Amino acid sequence: MNYSPRLHPFVLFWMIIIIAFSSAVSAKTSDLNGSKDHPLVTRMPDFYISGYEKNEFDYENFKTEDGKVRVEGRKYVIDYRIQPGATPPGKIQILKNYLNAFNDIGAEAMLKGSYYYVFKISKNGMETWVKVDPGNDDGDRYVLTIVEKAVMAQDVVADADAMAKGIIQSGHMAIYGIYFDSGKAVVKKESDAAIEQIAKLLNNNPGLNLYVVGHTDSDGSLDYNMDLSNRRAVAVVDILTNQHTISGKRLIPKGLGPLAPVASNRTPEGRAKNRRVELVEKVN
Repeated sequence: MNYSPRLHPFVLFWMIIIIAFSSAVSAKTSDLNGSKDHPLVTRMPDFYISGYEKNEFDYENFKTEDGKVRVEGRKYVIDYRIQPGATPPGKIQILKNYLNAFNDIGAEAMLKGSYYYVFKISKNGMETWVKVDPGNDDGDRYVLTIVEKAVMAQDVVADADAMAKGIIQSGHMAIYGIYFDSGKAVVKKESDAAIEQIAKLLNNNPGLNLYVVGHTDSDGSLDYNMDLSNRRAVAVVDILTNQHTISGKRLIPKGLGPLAPVASNRTPEGRAKNRRVELVEKVN
């Protein structure tokens, strides 16, 4: 006589639960459709991509040891989460792993804060900024915010003849080759070519007097931007008078802040166009 033992329904129920739980733990969660790691750096082991954004042109205000730097360009936001059943590495391990990885490729640590790290990588003609943010001490999730900014050896700058033509035709000329760090009024070295052409314009046209007008986008308060745009205009005039021996009587710096936009401040592209220096002919 054959005897086939039968499992008690209660025992069978818990066996099914255990098997189902084990299968769920062992199954890995797939990356979000259309997402991928940034080519600059890989992910931590046992993490998957749960959120992914890529914008061809956007900006991020990266915090550094010296303040904040606004970086514009192609922007990625990649949200990583730990796989089910895996042991979270902890916040400190995530930060140290990325610190070591970025050190290996010659990155500059711009901020090593209590909550997140910021790095700048200059490589292959590209300046890339990365924020590594674990979010909490558990280390079961972290976010990479990456902005790729092309290093500007020099954008196309209007030469002195083009500036003269523009001023004759319309009474003013926007100059987009003069650069400042975000929130600062120190003219950057990349501006040399544009300022040299302004000096050439003035030397070629000794009867020409100009208002040098600073403009900003609408980020920040009106009072702040009015002051910032005026200080930037003064900085440009100082270089023209001190380094290029242009008479200060021919140049009057003014700041209009965000009050004369040439594009909508609702988009990053528009804000970039609004941040400019203009030369306006002073008649009489």
